[in-house]
Amino acid sequence: MVSYEDNIDAAIEKLKAAGLDKYMEEYRTQFKAYLDANPDVLEIAKGTTEG
Repeated sequence: MVSYEDNIDAAIEKLKAAGLDKYMEEYRTQFKAYLDANPDVLEIAKGTTEG
């Protein structure tokens, strides 16, 4: 095991080098498109566990 505090910066650098930023950008694009197509989804999810 390694210390989180001592290794988080290096871990983030490795994730970014592996394309994390591009992945997150695509995720946000697709999630926004989903929300735009299904605007009621957030209202359904507010404070409820009922389906």
